[in-house]
Amino acid sequence: MDSKDTKYSEVSNTKGLEIIPTSDGIELGESNAIDMRRAESSAAIAARRNAGPKERGMSGVINIQRRISSQLGMAEKNDGQDGIINPGDRKLSVGIAVQRRASGSVLPTIASQPRQITKEELTQKMEEQPEEMKYTEHQFDMPRLSEFFKTHIDVNSPKLSRGLTTIQAQEMLEQFGPNCLTPPAKIPLWLLFLIQFLNFFMLLLIAAGVISIIAYAIPPNDPTNLYLGILLLIVVFVTCYETFSQEAKSDELMEKFRALVPERASVIRDGVTSLVPSEDLVVGDIILLKSGDKIPADCRLIHVESMKVDQSMVTGEAEPVESSVRCKDPNPLEAKNIIFNGSLVVDGSGLCVVIRTGDETLIGSMVELTGDTNKEASTLKADVEKFVILLTKFALAQAILIFVVGVIRGIPPVEAFIQGFIIILVANVPQGLPSTITAALFIVSERMRIQNVLVKKLDIIETLGSCSLICTDKTGTLTMNLMTVANVWVPDQTIVGSDAIEEKDINIAESTKKYFSLFRLFEVASLNSRVAFQKKSEDSAPEAVGDATELGLYRFFAEIIPKVHKVNLEEYRDTNTKLYEIPFNSENKWQMSIHKEGSSKNESNILYLKGAPDVLLSKCSHYIDSNGNKKLIDDDFMKNYISRYEGFGGNGERVLGFAFKELTHLLREEQVRDPLYLEKLKDNLVGKNTQTPTRDLCFVGLVTLRDPPRAEVPQAVRDCHTAGVKVVMVTGDHPITAGAIARNIGLITLPTREDVAKEKGIHPNQVDENDVKAVVVHGSTIPSMTDNDWSNLIGKKEIVFARTSPEQKLIIVQKFTAAGNIVAMTGDGVNDSPALKQAAIGVAMGKNGSDVAKEAADLVLLDDNFASIVVGIKEGRLLFANLKKSIAYTLTHLTPEVIPVLLWAFIGFPQALGGILTLCIDLLTELLPSMSLAYEQAESDIMLVPPRNPKKDTLVTLPLMFYSYFVAGFIETGICYFVFYWVFKSYHISFKDLASTKNDYFNSLPKGDFESDSGHTFTKDDQKHILAIAQGSWYLMVVIGQAVHIW
Repeated sequence: MDSKDTKYSEVSNTKGLEIIPTSDGIELGESNAIDMRRAESSAAIAARRNAGPKERGMSGVINIQRRISSQLGMAEKNDGQDGIINPGDRKLSVGIAVQRRASGSVLPTIASQPRQITKEELTQKMEEQPEEMKYTEHQFDMPRLSEFFKTHIDVNSPKLSRGLTTIQAQEMLEQFGPNCLTPPAKIPLWLLFLIQFLNFFMLLLIAAGVISIIAYAIPPNDPTNLYLGILLLIVVFVTCYETFSQEAKSDELMEKFRALVPERASVIRDGVTSLVPSEDLVVGDIILLKSGDKIPADCRLIHVESMKVDQSMVTGEAEPVESSVRCKDPNPLEAKNIIFNGSLVVDGSGLCVVIRTGDETLIGSMVELTGDTNKEASTLKADVEKFVILLTKFALAQAILIFVVGVIRGIPPVEAFIQGFIIILVANVPQGLPSTITAALFIVSERMRIQNVLVKKLDIIETLGSCSLICTDKTGTLTMNLMTVANVWVPDQTIVGSDAIEEKDINIAESTKKYFSLFRLFEVASLNSRVAFQKKSEDSAPEAVGDATELGLYRFFAEIIPKVHKVNLEEYRDTNTKLYEIPFNSENKWQMSIHKEGSSKNESNILYLKGAPDVLLSKCSHYIDSNGNKKLIDDDFMKNYISRYEGFGGNGERVLGFAFKELTHLLREEQVRDPLYLEKLKDNLVGKNTQTPTRDLCFVGLVTLRDPPRAEVPQAVRDCHTAGVKVVMVTGDHPITAGAIARNIGLITLPTREDVAKEKGIHPNQVDENDVKAVVVHGSTIPSMTDNDWSNLIGKKEIVFARTSPEQKLIIVQKFTAAGNIVAMTGDGVNDSPALKQAAIGVAMGKNGSDVAKEAADLVLLDDNFASIVVGIKEGRLLFANLKKSIAYTLTHLTPEVIPVLLWAFIGFPQALGGILTLCIDLLTELLPSMSLAYEQAESDIMLVPPRNPKKDTLVTLPLMFYSYFVAGFIETGICYFVFYWVFKSYHISFKDLASTKNDYFNSLPKGDFESDSGHTFTKDDQKHILAIAQGSWYLMVVIGQAVHIW
């Protein structure tokens, strides 16, 4: 925006300066917009009070009908451009959905992906909106924002805002409906059922059935043609109904799965923070956002702390956007203080006011993002569909060949078509296979859900069964995620165990007077905290919420602080007000906060830092002794520090370091002198500014926390090793801590380089590489590793990665995948999403996982338990095994169905199996048994064999087809022909007699009497009777053979 077009006025707020466009044109437009929006809100309320539930829909503050009207106008302006659909025209939406379904697969489909709209398209559409629809909230100052949305915003300290009252929120929810997008046009069930008949194979069978019925009307009026035609139509109906039922069940199951992980938002109402279902949000609500949250509505930011937002789902921008309270641009997409529904917070935290909900949000108003879209077929069903298509083509070629040969041999065309073409077609194509596959997927997914594994993509179950390597996080997955303080250590002093404080009744107050460093450690650790109180429901009492480490520290110091300061921890935190903070993230590995200290007359500000000790110590030049004196960090200190650190880590404890720095000037004074002070401070701490990196902090001490392993994890790790699945720990903990935990759970059982060196009394660098069977890799070495290094590392039997960053997790997944592994990656943090997407199987945590991680994952562990992954692997293997059994079983009966037709067409042998009996086998005696194999229990050795190679061991292989067609199939065919011939032999009809029938005798319409070589004469009725017995015997042998086969 040019400076000549817009001036900027400065309005004071909590973050410093609020930039508001104040040119005459913008002020006038903004005023008009406010008046129009208020008028529209009143009109919308009146309209909704008089409207029924259907008319209310699911929109936000502005009447949805006005939005639809505006979009109709937009459609006219775009002159019929692709993608502009009127959501009010349900017939058009349903029609498009029908067209997409009909042109797609007949098999049920699962996942849905919206079309990505570009930022340029969004900008154009926002500019085309009517004046009352346009975003102006990004240009409001704080008082105006508070007044317009009738919500309480504390202008000077937004964290003290009280938001809406509960009564206000309830009234608005009743008036404007829930915060939900109007679902895309859904195909009615009756129409979905009819769509199934549009499949090519179904149309072919319908045509064959109709032709068979017509053939019955042509003399000599063979009733078999009528029965066959009716049965073919029944086949079509049953197959289509089965496919339809699975399609409907698919959509229903996905809705149930989404309901298992409901979205919630931290909302301030009446000054109290509570978790509220996202659909209950209303305009004016104030939301607390943190890293990993999914933004549930369009919002205006009122406070940010180093917050970055990923808006790629909305605008298509790949890089996260640095958020700001100040308006950076008149364009809402570039303003930086507006965040949109569906975006993801990837770093930092903030407060925001809801300005649009439901269909009134940006994503709700763009039809391209909310309309019905193509669904992607799962990989597994795509493979099966290819197999069915291949069989269909083979059957068509075979059927055409038989028809042509039959006609050449003098068989009437109608008879050749019905008895040859149709029967071959029906016999070759396994109509029940798609239903069997889908049923198996649903059965296993439901079984996994009961065992706390939520499957987002059904086809991933089969992939999970072939998993050869699991990269797992430690905290909360391998451990209980229940942190308790184990030890406290400060320089020049002995360890103070967490239990010793109460057991020995140590006088904390006296100890801290004597040992100033211990006092300072308690101070830093209790104040540098992000624990907040939140109500999980409106009727519940506020509870402390935060990650496991924060809560572990909070519980410990909630008991210590009252003994030291004679006030409870919350009062102590309120007295030392937090002025600014930078939250912890896995890249920086530290958390910083600045607090007010002392009275208003003698106020001073102090910076507290906590995090990974090795990272934190690099920012310190001094440490504080027991008398409060600052001393330079020297060799004696480092020797003592390393000894304690390694001792704690060796016990499997998480070690946190603490440091502080007394600021020379007050924070507000620094900001007046330099508005970019906080940004520079962060850059110095992070190390972006290499000229002035932070090196002047004062080290205080260490606090260790213990997170016990889950009881079931050691056995789960052993099960993985037995099943040939390698388990790799990838954690941010120190290598010593990571190695200790790995040994406790049985992940490391073999000697590491250090173990070998200690045993042989040599330096670790002198150890022969072949003697090293287990390794603990520090993340800092990953960027410098060569391909040869990775090759050697991947060859190790037991691997642990420590002090890893999200980028390194991604590299680890890529390297293991490139080595031919099927990798499952677990993650819970927002920065884990790239690795989750890269892995063959992304696994997110249901309890403590971020929304971002759940969005990227294929599976969600509802109990955050590593053992649940092992359950999933077993179920995946079982699914694959059962599907192979089902396919082998289904294909076997094709041989005894096809060979009789081939002999009939080529040499004139009596047809051993008629079309009606063929259909009876396919639909009556085979369909249910093949589907029942989905319920087959696992073999005892299913977790004792190595994982399969997906490239070699596919679902349908040449060995399987050879077994089904040429081994089991020919065995069944041989038995069937023996019984078939035995029936004729009992009537004194020899094989020579049968070979001489030449299609003229022993069929549904014999030409005349037949005389055998033995001199016996058989009338037409005799021939029909004997053929019926022989065909019935053949049918019975196929059924018995398949019954034996299934067992």
